[in-house]
Amino acid sequence: MKILSSTIWTILCVVLLLSASYTLTAQSDDDKAREIIVKALTLYQQQRYAEALPYMQVMAEAAPDSPEIRFAYAMCLLGKSKQVSNTEEAKQLSAKALEQFIKAKDLGSKDPQTEKFIAILSGKEVASPSSPAYSTNKEADKLMIEGENYFAQSKYDDAIKKFEKALALDPKIYQAAISGGDSYVAKGDWANAEKWYQKGIAIDPLRETAYRYSATPFMKQEKYDLARERYIEAFITEPYNGSARRYYQWADVTGRSSATPSWTFRM
Repeated sequence: MKILSSTIWTILCVVLLLSASYTLTAQSDDDKAREIIVKALTLYQQQRYAEALPYMQVMAEAAPDSPEIRFAYAMCLLGKSKQVSNTEEAKQLSAKALEQFIKAKDLGSKDPQTEKFIAILSGKEVASPSSPAYSTNKEADKLMIEGENYFAQSKYDDAIKKFEKALALDPKIYQAAISGGDSYVAKGDWANAEKWYQKGIAIDPLRETAYRYSATPFMKQEKYDLARERYIEAFITEPYNGSARRYYQWADVTGRSSATPSWTFRM
Protein backbone atom coordinates (compact mmCIF):
# COMPACT_ATOMS: atom_id res chain seq x y z
CA MET A 1 0.00 0.00 0.00
CA LYS A 2 1.23 3.41 -0.82
CA ILE A 3 2.15 5.87 1.91
CA LEU A 4 -0.18 8.83 2.34
CA SER A 5 1.40 12.17 1.42
CA SER A 6 2.19 14.47 4.33
CA THR A 7 -0.46 16.93 3.16
CA ILE A 8 -3.21 14.32 2.97
CA TRP A 9 -2.12 12.87 6.31
CA THR A 10 -2.23 16.30 7.99
CA ILE A 11 -5.73 16.93 6.67
CA LEU A 12 -6.83 13.46 7.75
CA CYS A 13 -5.48 13.98 11.26
CA VAL A 14 -7.36 17.25 11.66
CA VAL A 15 -10.60 15.80 10.31
CA LEU A 16 -10.33 12.67 12.43
CA LEU A 17 -9.67 14.64 15.58
CA LEU A 18 -12.49 17.07 14.95
CA SER A 19 -14.90 14.30 13.94
CA ALA A 20 -14.22 11.84 16.72
CA SER A 21 -13.18 13.79 19.80
CA TYR A 22 -16.55 15.18 20.74
CA THR A 23 -18.41 11.89 20.30
CA LEU A 24 -15.82 9.86 22.15
CA THR A 25 -15.63 12.23 25.09
CA ALA A 26 -19.37 11.94 25.47
CA GLN A 27 -19.00 8.21 25.96
CA SER A 28 -16.00 8.11 28.24
CA ASP A 29 -13.65 10.35 30.16
CA ASP A 30 -11.38 12.79 28.34
CA ASP A 31 -8.20 10.84 28.98
CA LYS A 32 -9.65 7.62 27.59
CA ALA A 33 -10.94 9.36 24.48
CA ARG A 34 -7.63 11.10 23.91
CA GLU A 35 -5.73 7.83 24.34
CA ILE A 36 -7.86 6.08 21.72
CA ILE A 37 -7.54 8.92 19.22
CA VAL A 38 -3.79 9.35 19.65
CA LYS A 39 -3.16 5.61 19.49
CA ALA A 40 -5.27 5.21 16.36
CA LEU A 41 -3.66 8.12 14.55
CA THR A 42 -0.13 7.23 15.58
CA LEU A 43 -0.40 3.63 14.42
CA TYR A 44 -2.20 4.66 11.25
CA GLN A 45 0.49 7.20 10.39
CA GLN A 46 3.12 4.50 10.88
CA GLN A 47 1.12 2.27 8.52
CA ARG A 48 0.65 -0.26 11.29
CA TYR A 49 -2.89 -0.80 10.08
CA ALA A 50 -3.51 -4.15 11.79
CA GLU A 51 -2.51 -2.73 15.17
CA ALA A 52 -4.56 0.41 14.59
CA LEU A 53 -7.66 -1.64 13.72
CA PRO A 54 -9.26 -1.99 17.20
CA TYR A 55 -8.79 1.71 17.94
CA MET A 56 -10.05 2.79 14.52
CA GLN A 57 -13.07 0.53 14.98
CA VAL A 58 -13.96 2.39 18.18
CA MET A 59 -13.64 5.68 16.31
CA ALA A 60 -15.82 4.40 13.46
CA GLU A 61 -18.50 3.33 15.94
CA ALA A 62 -18.29 6.67 17.72
CA ALA A 63 -18.40 8.77 14.55
CA PRO A 64 -20.27 6.61 11.99
CA ASP A 65 -21.01 9.54 9.66
CA SER A 66 -17.40 10.54 9.06
CA PRO A 67 -16.23 9.41 5.58
CA GLU A 68 -12.59 9.98 6.58
CA ILE A 69 -12.85 7.66 9.56
CA ARG A 70 -14.70 5.07 7.47
CA PHE A 71 -11.89 5.20 4.91
CA ALA A 72 -9.22 4.84 7.60
CA TYR A 73 -11.13 1.95 9.18
CA ALA A 74 -11.33 0.25 5.78
CA MET A 75 -7.58 0.65 5.31
CA CYS A 76 -6.99 -0.97 8.69
CA LEU A 77 -9.22 -3.91 7.82
CA LEU A 78 -7.41 -4.31 4.52
CA GLY A 79 -4.05 -4.10 6.27
CA LYS A 80 -5.12 -6.75 8.75
CA SER A 81 -6.19 -9.03 5.90
CA LYS A 82 -2.59 -9.06 4.67
CA GLN A 83 -1.26 -10.24 8.01
CA VAL A 84 -3.41 -13.28 8.63
CA SER A 85 -2.26 -16.63 7.26
CA ASN A 86 -5.79 -18.07 7.06
CA THR A 87 -7.03 -17.39 3.52
CA GLU A 88 -10.70 -17.52 4.49
CA GLU A 89 -10.18 -15.03 7.31
CA ALA A 90 -8.25 -12.77 4.93
CA LYS A 91 -11.16 -12.83 2.47
CA GLN A 92 -13.64 -12.00 5.25
CA LEU A 93 -11.53 -9.02 6.32
CA SER A 94 -11.25 -7.87 2.70
CA ALA A 95 -15.04 -8.10 2.39
CA LYS A 96 -15.48 -5.97 5.52
CA ALA A 97 -12.97 -3.49 4.13
CA LEU A 98 -15.02 -3.26 0.93
CA GLU A 99 -18.15 -2.53 2.98
CA GLN A 100 -16.35 0.32 4.75
CA PHE A 101 -14.96 1.79 1.52
CA ILE A 102 -18.49 1.78 0.09
CA LYS A 103 -19.83 3.48 3.22
CA ALA A 104 -17.03 6.05 2.97
CA LYS A 105 -18.03 6.72 -0.64
CA ASP A 106 -21.72 7.01 0.26
CA LEU A 107 -20.82 9.48 3.01
CA GLY A 108 -18.95 11.63 0.50
CA SER A 109 -15.32 10.49 0.77
CA LYS A 110 -13.10 12.66 -1.40
CA ASP A 111 -10.07 10.40 -1.18
CA PRO A 112 -9.17 9.37 -4.76
CA GLN A 113 -8.23 5.89 -3.54
CA THR A 114 -11.80 5.11 -2.44
CA GLU A 115 -13.13 4.26 -5.90
CA LYS A 116 -9.95 2.35 -6.73
CA PHE A 117 -10.20 0.09 -3.68
CA ILE A 118 -13.90 -0.49 -4.26
CA ALA A 119 -13.18 -1.61 -7.81
CA ILE A 120 -10.27 -3.84 -6.82
CA LEU A 121 -12.04 -5.50 -3.90
CA SER A 122 -15.17 -6.00 -6.00
CA GLY A 123 -13.10 -7.90 -8.54
CA LYS A 124 -13.77 -5.34 -11.25
CA GLU A 125 -11.19 -4.48 -13.86
CA VAL A 126 -9.32 -1.32 -12.97
CA ALA A 127 -8.47 0.93 -15.86
CA SER A 128 -4.75 1.02 -16.64
CA PRO A 129 -3.09 4.39 -15.98
CA SER A 130 -2.21 6.55 -18.99
CA SER A 131 1.47 6.36 -18.06
CA PRO A 132 3.37 3.21 -16.98
CA ALA A 133 2.81 2.40 -13.32
CA TYR A 134 5.65 -0.11 -12.91
CA SER A 135 7.42 -0.75 -16.20
CA THR A 136 7.82 0.68 -19.69
CA ASN A 137 7.16 -2.85 -20.93
CA LYS A 138 3.42 -2.68 -21.49
CA GLU A 139 2.75 -6.37 -20.90
CA ALA A 140 4.88 -6.41 -17.73
CA ASP A 141 3.11 -3.27 -16.50
CA LYS A 142 -0.28 -4.88 -17.16
CA LEU A 143 0.78 -8.02 -15.28
CA MET A 144 1.90 -5.94 -12.32
CA ILE A 145 -1.43 -4.13 -12.10
CA GLU A 146 -3.27 -7.44 -12.29
CA GLY A 147 -1.00 -8.89 -9.62
CA GLU A 148 -1.55 -5.96 -7.27
CA ASN A 149 -5.30 -6.33 -7.76
CA TYR A 150 -5.13 -10.01 -6.88
CA PHE A 151 -3.03 -9.17 -3.83
CA ALA A 152 -5.63 -6.67 -2.62
CA GLN A 153 -8.26 -9.41 -2.97
CA SER A 154 -6.08 -11.80 -0.88
CA LYS A 155 -5.61 -14.07 -3.92
CA TYR A 156 -1.93 -14.50 -3.21
CA ASP A 157 -1.17 -17.48 -5.47
CA ASP A 158 -2.67 -15.66 -8.45
CA ALA A 159 -0.77 -12.51 -7.52
CA ILE A 160 2.55 -14.36 -7.31
CA LYS A 161 2.06 -15.85 -10.78
CA LYS A 162 1.54 -12.35 -12.20
CA PHE A 163 4.62 -10.97 -10.43
CA GLU A 164 6.73 -13.89 -11.68
CA LYS A 165 5.64 -13.27 -15.28
CA ALA A 166 6.20 -9.53 -14.92
CA LEU A 167 9.75 -10.08 -13.66
CA ALA A 168 10.44 -12.48 -16.50
CA LEU A 169 9.53 -9.75 -18.98
CA ASP A 170 11.28 -6.96 -17.08
CA PRO A 171 13.83 -8.16 -14.48
CA LYS A 172 14.23 -4.62 -13.14
CA ILE A 173 10.74 -4.17 -11.67
CA TYR A 174 11.60 -3.52 -8.03
CA GLN A 175 7.96 -3.53 -6.90
CA ALA A 176 7.43 -7.01 -8.35
CA ALA A 177 10.03 -8.40 -5.96
CA ILE A 178 8.56 -6.47 -3.02
CA SER A 179 4.99 -7.50 -3.78
CA GLY A 180 6.03 -11.08 -4.36
CA GLY A 181 7.68 -11.11 -0.94
CA ASP A 182 4.59 -9.53 0.61
CA SER A 183 2.43 -12.24 -0.97
CA TYR A 184 4.52 -14.99 0.57
CA VAL A 185 4.48 -13.21 3.95
CA ALA A 186 0.68 -13.17 3.76
CA LYS A 187 0.80 -16.92 3.06
CA GLY A 188 3.13 -17.49 6.01
CA ASP A 189 5.86 -18.82 3.68
CA TRP A 190 8.88 -17.16 5.25
CA ALA A 191 11.53 -18.90 3.15
CA ASN A 192 10.06 -17.78 -0.17
CA ALA A 193 9.35 -14.32 1.20
CA GLU A 194 13.07 -14.01 1.98
CA LYS A 195 13.97 -15.13 -1.56
CA TRP A 196 11.73 -12.50 -3.11
CA TYR A 197 12.95 -9.67 -0.91
CA GLN A 198 16.49 -10.70 -1.82
CA LYS A 199 15.48 -10.29 -5.46
CA GLY A 200 14.53 -6.71 -4.63
CA ILE A 201 17.87 -6.09 -2.94
CA ALA A 202 19.65 -7.46 -6.01
CA ILE A 203 17.62 -5.25 -8.34
CA ASP A 204 18.43 -2.09 -6.42
CA PRO A 205 20.77 -2.45 -3.41
CA LEU A 206 20.61 1.31 -2.84
CA ARG A 207 16.93 1.33 -1.86
CA GLU A 208 16.00 0.58 1.73
CA THR A 209 12.55 -0.96 1.23
CA ALA A 210 13.56 -4.56 0.49
CA TYR A 211 15.96 -4.61 3.44
CA ARG A 212 13.28 -3.30 5.79
CA TYR A 213 10.51 -5.55 4.49
CA SER A 214 12.80 -8.59 4.68
CA ALA A 215 12.92 -8.12 8.46
CA THR A 216 9.24 -9.05 8.74
CA PRO A 217 9.65 -12.81 8.12
CA PHE A 218 12.34 -12.89 10.81
CA MET A 219 10.10 -10.98 13.21
CA LYS A 220 7.31 -13.48 12.56
CA GLN A 221 9.70 -16.30 13.43
CA GLU A 222 10.99 -14.45 16.51
CA LYS A 223 14.47 -14.28 15.01
CA TYR A 224 14.97 -10.79 16.36
CA ASP A 225 18.72 -10.55 15.88
CA LEU A 226 18.40 -11.29 12.17
CA ALA A 227 15.52 -8.83 11.89
CA ARG A 228 17.64 -6.21 13.64
CA GLU A 229 20.38 -6.68 11.06
CA ARG A 230 17.95 -6.01 8.23
CA TYR A 231 16.63 -2.86 9.88
CA ILE A 232 20.20 -1.67 10.30
CA GLU A 233 20.92 -2.36 6.63
CA ALA A 234 17.83 -0.37 5.66
CA PHE A 235 18.97 2.58 7.76
CA ILE A 236 22.54 2.45 6.42
CA THR A 237 21.27 2.27 2.84
CA GLU A 238 19.08 5.37 3.13
CA PRO A 239 19.82 7.11 6.44
CA TYR A 240 17.86 10.22 5.46
CA ASN A 241 14.77 8.31 4.36
CA GLY A 242 12.14 8.51 7.08
CA SER A 243 10.78 5.09 6.10
CA ALA A 244 14.16 3.51 6.90
CA ARG A 245 13.52 4.42 10.54
CA ARG A 246 10.28 2.43 10.64
CA TYR A 247 11.47 -0.35 12.91
CA TYR A 248 8.62 0.09 15.40
CA GLN A 249 7.71 -3.59 15.44
CA TRP A 250 11.22 -4.61 16.45
CA ALA A 251 11.38 -1.82 19.03
CA ASP A 252 8.04 -2.75 20.57
CA VAL A 253 8.94 -6.42 20.88
CA THR A 254 12.47 -5.93 22.18
CA GLY A 255 11.80 -2.86 24.30
CA ARG A 256 14.40 -0.74 22.50
CA SER A 257 13.45 2.89 21.85
CA SER A 258 12.40 3.60 18.28
CA ALA A 259 12.89 7.36 18.45
CA THR A 260 16.38 7.29 16.91
CA PRO A 261 18.76 4.51 15.94
CA SER A 262 20.94 3.67 18.93
CA TRP A 263 22.76 0.64 17.59
CA THR A 264 26.53 0.36 17.71
CA PHE A 265 28.03 -0.14 14.29
CA ARG A 266 31.18 -2.21 13.99
CA MET A 267 33.78 -1.34 11.41
